[in-house]
Amino acid sequence: MVPDMNNNIIVLNEENFKKTIENTKLILVDFWATWCNPCKSVLLILSEIYDEFCEKLIFAKLNVDKNPKITSQHNVRSIPTLILFQNKKIIDIKIGLCTKEEIKLFIKKNIRN
Repeated sequence: MVPDMNNNIIVLNEENFKKTIENTKLILVDFWATWCNPCKSVLLILSEIYDEFCEKLIFAKLNVDKNPKITSQHNVRSIPTLILFQNKKIIDIKIGLCTKEEIKLFIKKNIRN
């Protein structure tokens, strides 16, 4: 089991996913699984950069094993996958293990000031 590195990262599921991605604020959703070691690294990075970006976007994660319907609906075939949503629309996608700098650049290029 992956420990929650940061209690501010919202855990998404079938009940709260749609409502969460309707937000007008940018939402970063981390599609992950407990057995995925690269996913654990990404979750740790998200926790480390949370304070830097929490004013600009919402951090969330979705366990692909517990939520196969949502995973399929968003065509997630490889994990970790980071998807940025805003107003129910996909803004950008980053697939695979990334460094902290790559994730920060991914976020920065999509933030609209």
